[in-house]
Amino acid sequence: MGSDECKGDGCPFREECFSERAKAVAQGADIIVTNYHLLFAHLAVRRETGQDLVLPAHDLLILDEAHEAADIAGEFFGFTVSEHTFARLATAAADFGHKQLAGELRQEAGRLFERLADFARSPRYKKRLKAPGFASDAGVQRALRSLVAQATARAEDEARDQKERATARNVARSAAVAGARLDEGLQQADADKVYWLDVDPKGRAKLRAKPLPAGQKRERERRPERPRHALLHARGALCANAVHARVVLAERRRSRKRGGETQRPRRSLSEAAVKKCGVAFPRPRVNGSGTGLP
Repeated sequence: MGSDECKGDGCPFREECFSERAKAVAQGADIIVTNYHLLFAHLAVRRETGQDLVLPAHDLLILDEAHEAADIAGEFFGFTVSEHTFARLATAAADFGHKQLAGELRQEAGRLFERLADFARSPRYKKRLKAPGFASDAGVQRALRSLVAQATARAEDEARDQKERATARNVARSAAVAGARLDEGLQQADADKVYWLDVDPKGRAKLRAKPLPAGQKRERERRPERPRHALLHARGALCANAVHARVVLAERRRSRKRGGETQRPRRSLSEAAVKKCGVAFPRPRVNGSGTGLP
């Protein structure tokens, strides 16, 4: 059973639950040895809730064999959203007796992920998502809002037993999280994450996200944004210098063949630059030889 299905205090087997008993034992321990998956699950939950709900609070953390830590952390601080995510929520809606809503959610999710798969196979997609606007999730979000409202009402109905209310709370939370992740992924809302699409061999798309590697984040923060026109001008200036040098050298060779008589180059720099680079630039500064070379 996953965390999104755990009923917490509403579970009739809470006292017998291995996970709950293990957490109770850990609360009284001085040293806890665990794996990276449980550690990062704890940190991910703590980031969302501000509470130590998986592992106890600790003063010192020692990471051994940490070369795999970053990849495992990416799994917990990123996310994957697929058509299956919404199929499970549709099943929950059907279990609540909302057959029409379940059908609507399945239909809208199917349409959306079909569009995502088509986009991932198109020439416009280049390994990662870089701009929003390639798909709309309006239909899915509308169905999710209805499911959250109905599940919340069910969770707050005191006439229902504790188990039913706990299940409804989980469904409401899962639907809200799925909607938020879908919107974030389609909009690429977090500048510290990278977003991309995976398509499996059966043609089913998944929308995925994970934090940027620390090295890339530091490099981006260290490197100031430069206006695109300035970058084009810098590239153009290099091209113009090279063209000017070739024009001057060609004229010198022609001059030597004519017996040393020096004449003005037949083409101006701007004409040569336009022909070679496709854009005109100011005449570059040249050194004493007039070649534009060091």
